[in-house]
Parts: sequence; structure tokens; C-alpha cells
Amino acid sequence: MKTAITLTIVVLVVVAWMTFGSREVQHSGFSFGYRNGDCAVWYSRKGRQVFDVLVVPRTRLQQVFDAGSSVVTTTEGQFPFGTSGRAYVLDGDHWVTVSIEPLNEGDIPHMDDLAGCSNITQIAERVIGRKISQ
Repeated sequence: MKTAITLTIVVLVVVAWMTFGSREVQHSGFSFGYRNGDCAVWYSRKGRQVFDVLVVPRTRLQQVFDAGSSVVTTTEGQFPFGTSGRAYVLDGDHWVTVSIEPLNEGDIPHMDDLAGCSNITQIAERVIGRKISQ
């Protein structure tokens, strides 16, 4: 009986964790080919809420993002990547950093919907749901 109760509690804890997700910041993302090149979209999230977004050419991802220390490096310096409410966009050699409101992870378009975009800025605008002034 004691084993059954313990097992039930363990199962409930696992199900609750899977349902509500981790409370720590996690990184997620994807990369894909689009009309004029390859793109990487990475974001930080707690549960399903997205706080920071990074949109760069896939070939530049390792140069500008250190996932181990959660740092993005732009021409203006190094910035913590986690819960700052920023989108970091590198289109060609031009960086744009904009403030964003937290997003729902489910609202980020699927890469198939982004593949028809002409440039990284257009991809970023679709991901964050608003225009980016350059």
C-alpha cells in the first residue's frame, strides 16, 4: 500500500511538471532555409511564455550566441539573453535590437510559414508580431 501511494505521488509530480513546465529560463529554437539564405530563430522562455528572441543567419549563430552563458554579442556589446524583453536581429551586417512584449510560444510562426520571407528582418517581424524600424 505504501509503495502504491509513493508511486502515485511520483506520477502526479511528473505529470504536473510536464503540464506546467519548468520555472527556469530555457532556450528553444529552430533553423531553416528561406528564399535568400538560411536563418536561425532562438528564443528564451519560461513555460510557454517567450521573453527574448534572436533572429540571425544560421552561419552566424555560433558567433553571436553563447547558450552556455546565455549571452548575445552584437556590435554594441554583450547582452544577457533570458528575460530582458528584447529581440536581437542580425540582417546582413546590420543589428537591430528592439523591446518586445512577452509572447506565447504557440504564436511563433512555423518555419514553413517563414520560408517565403525575403530577408531576416521580415522573418523577425513575423516572429515578434510587429514591424521593426531600421
